[in-house]
Amino acid sequence: MYRQTQIYVDQLHDAASEQIHVPAMGICEIMPSGVIRHGGEGTKYPSLIMVFHDQAWSLSSNGSEWLPAKHRLIIWEYEARHVYGNPSRKWNHSWLRVTGRWIDRTLRGTMVPLGVPIDIAGDALPLRYLQMISDELRSSPRQDPDMLEALLQLFWHDIERRVSMGRASRRLDPRLERARKFIETHFDQPFNLAEAADQAHLSPSHFCSRFARQFGAPPREYAMRLRLQRSAQLLANQDLAVFQVAELVGFSDALYFSRLFHERYGVSPTQFRRQQQA
Repeated sequence: MYRQTQIYVDQLHDAASEQIHVPAMGICEIMPSGVIRHGGEGTKYPSLIMVFHDQAWSLSSNGSEWLPAKHRLIIWEYEARHVYGNPSRKWNHSWLRVTGRWIDRTLRGTMVPLGVPIDIAGDALPLRYLQMISDELRSSPRQDPDMLEALLQLFWHDIERRVSMGRASRRLDPRLERARKFIETHFDQPFNLAEAADQAHLSPSHFCSRFARQFGAPPREYAMRLRLQRSAQLLANQDLAVFQVAELVGFSDALYFSRLFHERYGVSPTQFRRQQQA
């Protein structure tokens, strides 16, 4: 079925809401053969939701392999590095850039895999929501943050539901599941790849590749996400100093913890705590 290309760019971005803002989006944009590279730390590139309608690939976050992305969804968080495309033929994709407190809060609290292609049984789901968002943006010269948040909240809920259904229907390798539970119960301790791989009775290299395919992130990154997500929850407790939060999630060096926290969330632990109080 033919789908018309639609591109939206906000012309009144100076009045953008701090809660939620869509600076640009595209539906069924056809690209020439080639690979696109942009984003990365320090670029202040918005969070990005993208779906590929035909054959394309995305480079894994650690740059080690190309992952098939046809009829799959990818969500990149703020400042993430994006490398994707098809070097040998034209390719078709839809995309949505989002900024603001809503998307930052949503990505912090989700277990949806970030930066990797997600199988959501085709591209009909994201296209339906992207079209509704596009229609809303084009209906008014100024963005309505309440309407955008409502639409994106529904979109996100549907993504999480599809991801959860996919995990439930996929037969988990009991060895990898045992290793995942080990990581989750020891996330407040320094990560030890050899110990985690032993839980799965696999070599460290084999374990890393299979764990990433099963759970959407390499085991070390998976453990780090858990530690930082837990620290974000603990920062809501005003009685805990930042160094105490760091210790509770397994960091002996509060400065190192603060640097990693800033890399993931874009603000220091102290600034994050203030934002939660606002």
